[in-house]
Amino acid sequence: MNLASRGVKIVALALIAAIGVFLSISSETCAQEKKARDKNRGAKQDSRPAKEKKSKTLDVKKNAEKAVEKTTVPAEPETQPEAGSIMGFVKESAAGTSEINMVKFLSRSMELMAARYAEDTVEMNISGSYKNAGLDEMKFFYIKRYKAPISLKADYVSKYAAKDYFTFESDVVGYRGYQIISKESAKNYIDMAAYKVSTDSVFIACVTPASAGSKPKLMAEPHFFRRAVMAAREFESKQSFSFYDISLLSVFKPEKGREKLLSCSALGTLKYQNLMVIYSYIDQKSASDAFKTFALTKSEAVVLTQTRKKDAEYEYYLSPGRILAVSNKLK
Repeated sequence: MNLASRGVKIVALALIAAIGVFLSISSETCAQEKKARDKNRGAKQDSRPAKEKKSKTLDVKKNAEKAVEKTTVPAEPETQPEAGSIMGFVKESAAGTSEINMVKFLSRSMELMAARYAEDTVEMNISGSYKNAGLDEMKFFYIKRYKAPISLKADYVSKYAAKDYFTFESDVVGYRGYQIISKESAKNYIDMAAYKVSTDSVFIACVTPASAGSKPKLMAEPHFFRRAVMAAREFESKQSFSFYDISLLSVFKPEKGREKLLSCSALGTLKYQNLMVIYSYIDQKSASDAFKTFALTKSEAVVLTQTRKKDAEYEYYLSPGRILAVSNKLK
């Protein structure tokens, strides 16, 4: 055998060996891939029950939610007052965290109430009531109507007949008016002072006895009386709300249970009285303490929040230093 033939034979043997190795590797690779495919197929088959189980669980949950939606009665939403209405203004003011500016609040409330009850006359009454040791009562009233005149003589003085009452002209801090005192012939004793503050407002102060024979005097509290008239003037000129300075009282005092109450402001119309009532206290704590049991009716109150409750006739709001009672009749 020559060298050429021997070379060809060697190359052929090498090629055959290489093909055998390649086939061996390919066969092993194919076996591994087949094994991997079988493994993945098994995993997929194993995962099917879990997916089916999860799907069934979701379906059950969705069906349950639908069932709840069908059987649950949605809570009836609270009727919200119209924008620009008296109720909307009151609720917005009561919900504030700062003390209400009473001059602006009362003035705006009267304006909105007058728009709502255009066929009637809106009237505001800011009062204070005090008693002495003998339970004789002293009362103060600042009365104002919304753009409607008040006649001191026709609405007040004329009610006391000359045969039973003395009537004197009087003036205090620039306001002119009358003082009325009972004669012996009068069935009911009274010492009263009435002053014209403006065209649509007056200031009234009076004392009435708790028993026959008692004749309390209005001037038993001269400093308080004068300051009360000045408070009316300050409100009229929109300077401040300062009704009433109970620290100036000496003989008369606030009634038991109302020691910290400064004034009561009632708004309504000549037809619908006390549509809104605001109680002003000496401080926030006094207002908060009073709010716990506060009510204008005997019906049971339902507590809505820490600063709001209602009964059959009124809704009550606790505001810094004040309690607002709003009648259900107010629209």
